Amino acid sequence: MQIAAIICLLFWGAAALSARAEAPSTPAMQNAHASKESTTSPWAHRWGLGFAAFPKYPGSDRLWALPVPLLESRYRERFFISTVHGLGIEGQVLPGLRLGASLLPDLYLRRSQDLPDRFAKLDEIKLAAALRLSAELSHGPWVMQWVSSTRLGRLNAWGKPAERGSSLQVEGGYGLVAAPGLALAAGVSAQWMDAQLANTLLGINAAQAAATGQAAYTLGSGIKNVGLFARVHYQWDEEWQLQGRLAVQQLRGDAAGSPLVQRRLQPELFLSLSRGF
Repeated sequence: MQIAAIICLLFWGAAALSARAEAPSTPAMQNAHASKESTTSPWAHRWGLGFAAFPKYPGSDRLWALPVPLLESRYRERFFISTVHGLGIEGQVLPGLRLGASLLPDLYLRRSQDLPDRFAKLDEIKLAAALRLSAELSHGPWVMQWVSSTRLGRLNAWGKPAERGSSLQVEGGYGLVAAPGLALAAGVSAQWMDAQLANTLLGINAAQAAATGQAAYTLGSGIKNVGLFARVHYQWDEEWQLQGRLAVQQLRGDAAGSPLVQRRLQPELFLSLSRGF
């Protein structure tokens, strides 16, 4: 029911954005708009293949490295459904300001076999849905982005919500290269987590301490990592494009001090090649 309500809110917001952006102000604009709609499909599709590498869990010294299918459809450039970005809406609401909202799978997973042997009895973190809200503000070569993610959780064996929590990722980037077909940018990032998510990922509660024989460990809310990133976008014709992102994040504070952490420096890589039609 909660997810259904969120989906309804997403589509209601998209309709408002669409109406605001598309409302013609003069009869001439109405005629031009109608002519364009009669010859251009409101749908745009992009298919391709990506590759992702990221830690098996926050603080892990091992990486997931796997292919990622890239299938995306957009309606009037606002509504979208994607294997990477989920189901949602986005659009420009003011000059230089874009807002978005989506539902997608949360990437925070943890399996028993990925943990050090002494923590193998810790609870696994299962796949769950997340609500993502984003804002991007651009001015010349500068871009600021805020992305909040709320893990909606799942029901545990006792029928109570589990594995929930929220985070906020803030990035500031600068365009290093802006040539025809090529964009290269780099910047800095920081991630804040609430105590619920931080303890889900890196904490050890009393029951888990008793099961593993390890000391309990509790985290508070706050900034859990800071890092650097670089991204590239290359469009060599109207259909084909290459995208990439490389990031390195350093766990800090009580996140870095968790006994679950095997490596504080956390690399991430994503590459994709896709064709639009």
